[in-house]
Amino acid sequence: MKALSKFQSQWITLLSLLILTFFFSSCETNEPNVQILKNLYSEGINKQNLEIIEASLSDNYIRHCQAMPPELQKIEGKEKMMELFKGHFQAFPDWNEEIEIKVIENDIIAYLSKGTGTQTGQAGHLPPLGNECEVEHIIIHRFEKGKIAETWASWDNLTLLGQLGHYPPSVNHVEILGQELMNLWETGDTLKTNDIFLKKSTYNDIANNQVFSGVQEINTYINHIHTWASELKMTTRNIKVSNEMGFVEWTLNAKQTKPINGRVPLATNNDIVLNGVTLIEVKDGKIEMASDYMDVLGFVMQLGSKVELPGGVVIGGQ
Repeated sequence: MKALSKFQSQWITLLSLLILTFFFSSCETNEPNVQILKNLYSEGINKQNLEIIEASLSDNYIRHCQAMPPELQKIEGKEKMMELFKGHFQAFPDWNEEIEIKVIENDIIAYLSKGTGTQTGQAGHLPPLGNECEVEHIIIHRFEKGKIAETWASWDNLTLLGQLGHYPPSVNHVEILGQELMNLWETGDTLKTNDIFLKKSTYNDIANNQVFSGVQEINTYINHIHTWASELKMTTRNIKVSNEMGFVEWTLNAKQTKPINGRVPLATNNDIVLNGVTLIEVKDGKIEMASDYMDVLGFVMQLGSKVELPGGVVIGGQ
């Protein structure tokens, strides 16, 4: 084997030095961002220190993630992202993540993370079943002026939901959705509609021959009763469920203290007891379609006032 010439040895040494110089200069250039990322996990996320997490994000922070529900697939603003972190830590008090950095390129860092935790709190519309999970994420951050400005994240959502006991939907989960719908009617808190209904869901008011499509129209339907009723209480008499359907028997108690738009022109102040049934169909862990069947005639007779029904039919009154 021939020995390397002096020229070849010098060339190899120079090339090695150039490679090492490039490597270390690249690391030094990105070292502040790497330390911010490591600190975010070790001192922020794994210790649930919201101040450190918030300090790591830029004010105009954006996150993209198709694994989330439609309304959360794009989060704009640091405040909204912090609300998501708060909810996550309430659902998983023992949450922990380990990261493995794969790519560093200018202001971009791409890495893998493995998160583990036990769901002991409510996560959106998903009730705590006490199950543990282990999920791997692929995450890309773009840094800007020493803070995370934009994130792209992805993970296997079906595997995660399966580990937590939420997929496929269980009979217990369908029953919980039915009860949450009754609570929604009682409180009128339509901020929670997205938690239990799919974005393109349908709600049928069979007695009044009306169909409400999408969350916004469903909110209008639910809010209407709160424009005329006070002391409203929904009592669930019975729930029968399968994996994808539910049958909820309920009784509504209220007082009619304001006119009912288009139907009852006066506030009768009468106590109302209305019995009904709601059928729900569940898909992807949320209600895809709901249908109300109710005793309209009994409702009308209790009002003791003129009531205009669809088709121009008038019942009661002077």
